[in-house]
Amino acid sequence: MTSGASLPEGYDVRVELRQGQLVQGYVAVDQLVGLSRHENVSAVRPPKEPQPT
Repeated sequence: MTSGASLPEGYDVRVELRQGQLVQGYVAVDQLVGLSRHENVSAVRPPKEPQPT
């Protein structure tokens, strides 16, 4: 996330870990584009391994 920003609302993000500006979590594929374009988000990356839903 961008510095000092909070997790955007309106996205069903399941947060697993949070450290400083980094958040590890899960979100539905159809919400990824909107989340990645939110002003509070600096980057969205896939997990190292695919996770079953």
